[in-house]
Amino acid sequence: MFPTQPRNNFAKTKVNAPLNFSGKMATWKVLKAALPRQMGIMAVYHSKSMNWNSESFVDRIPKRWPKKRAKYGGKTLVKTGRLKSSIRILKLTQNKVEVGTTVGYGIKHQEGREGFPVRQFTGHSSVLSKATGRMIVSKLNRAMQV
Repeated sequence: MFPTQPRNNFAKTKVNAPLNFSGKMATWKVLKAALPRQMGIMAVYHSKSMNWNSESFVDRIPKRWPKKRAKYGGKTLVKTGRLKSSIRILKLTQNKVEVGTTVGYGIKHQEGREGFPVRQFTGHSSVLSKATGRMIVSKLNRAMQV
């Protein structure tokens, strides 16, 4: 009644398949070099598109920008579009990326200086952190399949 040998369900799987470590390491080096720039591009997009379109700093709890005074009309933080279009990657190293603007009045809006209300348009955002985390995991998963 009992089979002579126990049935092994694992015999059909390729446990001892050779791994391509040199290919994975080369892929990892390329990926590691590209990640800061890609994260910076995502941060610029987050600031320019998500924040400006919603007229708030998009975070777990969005921080709405105070509205413009009635005499100016239009969208908040948009008169000429100079501030929004100036947001870019300012500093890029292999471990760090800084995104911001060199427009002088940007800091007045960002931090609420000289009588301006605080209208944060760059900075740490949990929404952006989750998005960059998902991008990194996706790229690592693809790299491990090489």
